[in-house]
Amino acid sequence: MPFEHLLRSCGDHLGHVRERPLSLTFRYGPGILLSTSTFVQRNPVQTQRVVRSASTGPDEGITVIPVARDGQSEGIAQAIQDNELGGIRGGTASGNPPSVLALGRYNRSRDDVPPTRDGRAPSVDFSTAHRAKGREADYGIVLDLSNGGFPSRRQDDPVLRMVLPAANAALPLGEERRLFYVAATRAKRGTYLIVDGQNPSPFVRELFEAGANAGHTLEAAAPLRQLGAFPHDDAPPCPRGECEGVLVPSRSGDNLRCTNHPFCRHLAPRCPACDGGYLVPGNGVASCTEAKCNHDGRLCPRCEDGVLTLKGPYGSFRGCSNYYSEPPCEYKENA
Repeated sequence: MPFEHLLRSCGDHLGHVRERPLSLTFRYGPGILLSTSTFVQRNPVQTQRVVRSASTGPDEGITVIPVARDGQSEGIAQAIQDNELGGIRGGTASGNPPSVLALGRYNRSRDDVPPTRDGRAPSVDFSTAHRAKGREADYGIVLDLSNGGFPSRRQDDPVLRMVLPAANAALPLGEERRLFYVAATRAKRGTYLIVDGQNPSPFVRELFEAGANAGHTLEAAAPLRQLGAFPHDDAPPCPRGECEGVLVPSRSGDNLRCTNHPFCRHLAPRCPACDGGYLVPGNGVASCTEAKCNHDGRLCPRCEDGVLTLKGPYGSFRGCSNYYSEPPCEYKENA
């Protein structure tokens, strides 16, 4: 039997096994505990248990900081400037500045961490999430929260797959989910999530949802805090299947493009009636995003989430807007 099955089924091979669930955490308070526990236990093969906090220290919960693309260093600066991470108002038992650990999905994010400052202000250490198990700090700053960071779409190392539970496949990206959980729970006082505001990680959206629903199963706690706004909070959702992206203007402005690009290549074309909005599928039609425009476009009868637009040098035929998607939709008809 492959190694990946042994951990979950060791009782079948070793005889009587007694399970002792660890239900208390002494590192952090409910502000970090509730959202992260709900998030990681969405995986049905993750050990399901109610975890409670025994921490008596400061509890500043989780703070989300949306930043521009390539703006992680600015996000770290914002986190440190957030009342100096509580160091001025709370201090530490030793009287020293609080310890800070920045955690990246990839080692390349080390370059975004500022150099050590003078001894009166917090300095920031760096670790990848993989190397962070067992580490802790007063504050954690989680990086790489874009669609290309957490969760990584890269294939796991085959050696790692031998020792990880096979049932990771029960929920997509199960190991990435646990890795993000590790990163978000290294802090004792508070965790900061530095999020790509243009192309945010779907884990962040889910964490907001987990925080909103946590009170139904665990003790009540403060919701996630947000510093700054996401530039596309009002963007329409991507209409494609299970895609959790939203539609934002492409660089050319000719289409709305999914924030999960290139994994999702859905495009919403310009509205030909007003040339100001875009045609977004929904309720059997493609409605213009411009509130004053009442134009509805036709959905493609083949793929059902593309929009038929005039093609050719003289608009001689109508083709599906998903022509450049993967897989492409090549439906066309006479104009």
